[in-house]
Amino acid sequence: PGVDSTVVSIDELYSVISTDTGISITLEEAVFEAVRVRGKVERWDKGRSAKIYIRQQQDLLWKRFVTAKELLHLVIDNDDDFNPYGDETLEYLVELGHFGWLNSGDPFAGFVQSEVVAEIAALEVLYPLAFRSSDIEKLHEQKTTRAALGAVYGIPSHYIATALNDDYLQLQLKALEEIRSQGSGS
Repeated sequence: PGVDSTVVSIDELYSVISTDTGISITLEEAVFEAVRVRGKVERWDKGRSAKIYIRQQQDLLWKRFVTAKELLHLVIDNDDDFNPYGDETLEYLVELGHFGWLNSGDPFAGFVQSEVVAEIAALEVLYPLAFRSSDIEKLHEQKTTRAALGAVYGIPSHYIATALNDDYLQLQLKALEEIRSQGSGS
């Protein structure tokens, strides 16, 4: 109800990733106890098969975001990023902070990097940069809230806050500029 046509379909994301990667992917809601783990992906058959488990006991916005993040792991991760101890990765991430792993020489930091990159990828896929300037304007005019935007795009509101953070936006715009300049051959 009230879902905007700009909302990325998880079914379409699943289909595109499955088709483009050739990976046979199974999605399943599962009941499991966890403090920070909201979803996990298992890979078999040298990465040609994957099963994604999404923790059932969470709201729809989290399920959408976590499903996108786990699907994107299948696109961005290489064999060195596979880690059977996802709960430990998340504990490490929480302990160091999202960007603390950048300063860490610990070999475990590579697994954390994979989590952070997948999280950023999910945010960028589910809340495209193209929509943000108009949303920022609406926020300044008090015509919307972060929670309302979260509902529109189908993601938790604290990810809306991240996406609209000035420093984060500047990093994304710089990355986009670099990609465009590489594409133009300059």
